[in-house]
Amino acid sequence: MKKLAIIPVLLLLVLYYFYPNNEGLIVFLTWDNEDTSHTMTVNYLTANKFQTTQVYYDTKSHAGRHHSNYRYLAYGSQRTYPEVKFTVHSTQLKDLNPGASYYFIVGDSKSGFTEERKFRTVPAQGTIRFISGGDAGMSDEYKKISEIAAATEPHFAIMGGDIAYVSGNTKQQDTWIEFLDIWQQTMITPDGYTIPIIAVIGNHETNKVKWRPIDIAPFYFMLFKPNGGRTYFTRRLGLNNILFALDTNHIYKPHGEQLDWMQEEFKKYDSSTFRFASYHIPLYPSFHDPDKPHIKNLRRHWLPVFDQTQLHVAFENHEHTLKKSWLLKGNKVAEKKGTYYLGDGNWGRPSRIPKEQWYIEKTRPINHVWSVVLDGENASFEALTIDGVDDDYTFQIKASAAKP
Repeated sequence: MKKLAIIPVLLLLVLYYFYPNNEGLIVFLTWDNEDTSHTMTVNYLTANKFQTTQVYYDTKSHAGRHHSNYRYLAYGSQRTYPEVKFTVHSTQLKDLNPGASYYFIVGDSKSGFTEERKFRTVPAQGTIRFISGGDAGMSDEYKKISEIAAATEPHFAIMGGDIAYVSGNTKQQDTWIEFLDIWQQTMITPDGYTIPIIAVIGNHETNKVKWRPIDIAPFYFMLFKPNGGRTYFTRRLGLNNILFALDTNHIYKPHGEQLDWMQEEFKKYDSSTFRFASYHIPLYPSFHDPDKPHIKNLRRHWLPVFDQTQLHVAFENHEHTLKKSWLLKGNKVAEKKGTYYLGDGNWGRPSRIPKEQWYIEKTRPINHVWSVVLDGENASFEALTIDGVDDDYTFQIKASAAKP
């Protein structure tokens, strides 16, 4: 009994969730490519490699009664990393219908299956809802903000870096298990849909190893499998909206290969109804000094791309505050067309006291996420704080003018 008493609480959680009863498997949803309307990637964690990685799914519920009741079966792959005790199973489901509901179970015949869960693909047309935030970590605030976010029934959530706050340390892998367990329990809409996560890399995903990208950010690459191993990528939101996920010098530099890609991709999507970007370190910080060399370097390389194609909104993080910038272009306040910079990453971390800057319209220290609704030519924004919606941060833009 004395030995049991000293077992860490997190280890007990691990033993519980990875016990052979598959009811306890941790399940989360991502995308392996930019198509959010016709694909979905189902991921789950196990303590050991199962013989197969598989997902049974259907367009109608079977209440998880028996896997043979489901019309479709897809097989996936497994990912491991030295010193990490869990295996990540990933299965990409293809040829799905836009805006449709799907019911699924994961596991295998030998070890058993999970209870049934459901997801919905992003609609090709019509209203799209999503959440953007960052800097979560483990706290009561993280859980509460997640519950507030899920209540708005988003189709997905963007996590803009500094996710579980373990800085790529494999000795803290239990924190990732607990983080994803809270995510799978709280990030469920009132109608029961599991909310997919689009994960952007931040500084607290990385360690000081200078070798392969997966060694620098092992959990980020294991769990979220960014496109082609790159930490910058696109996600299409419906037929004519685009999200650019960018790397603010964590794996890839803001210039060079990433900048070449940005110039090409931003031009490719310059006729999209709405263009968004999500990244970790802000070009227009609300707490740190905007004249720090690495921040000036981001503005020097990225602002010309943002301005040339009129990026509508940039979701920034890292500062642990709530922020809305003025409409900006050319590093100045703009009258008509330009970009709003929203942030600043305070999903679950302790808030910081923001500082006044010429580019900030309003800011305050409070845990929050941004709620976005796309409806045709209109995009509406709300700050969902831990105390409720802050009406001072509610605004709307039109794609034609990017003006509230």
